Amino acid sequence: MVKFRTMYINADEKKKDLMIKNEYDSVHFKMQDDPRVTKVGRFLRKTSLDETPQALNLLTGSMTIIGPRPFLKSEQDQLPSDRLCIKPGLSCYWQLADTVKMTNEEQLELDYKYIRERSVKTDFKIIGMTVSSMFKRSNC
Repeated sequence: MVKFRTMYINADEKKKDLMIKNEYDSVHFKMQDDPRVTKVGRFLRKTSLDETPQALNLLTGSMTIIGPRPFLKSEQDQLPSDRLCIKPGLSCYWQLADTVKMTNEEQLELDYKYIRERSVKTDFKIIGMTVSSMFKRSNC
């Protein structure tokens, strides 16, 4: 996957010391005002420009528009391998959920829900929800 680097080079080393501040009960790490993020990285994230390389991932076929979001390899290694039995995507159910701080189990259940319900109709429904969510966020 192609991504912009929004953190300092030694971010993984610093993550170990910051794990007690993890805001998720999950394998992935998130914290408000993460000190590992660069000034340029904050701007890219705030404006969602950090998501633009995803277009290249779509064009190369390594991602789809709808599907479970990919985790970092170190995080994915802690999750069931069948979670990515389909290609990862830009958006899916758990990215649209109101709850920001979900547990692994809640995230996995929403990923499996998509895998069970996967169809053109479901994809269009999620695309509509994603677009609606984007407009709601920009009006806040």
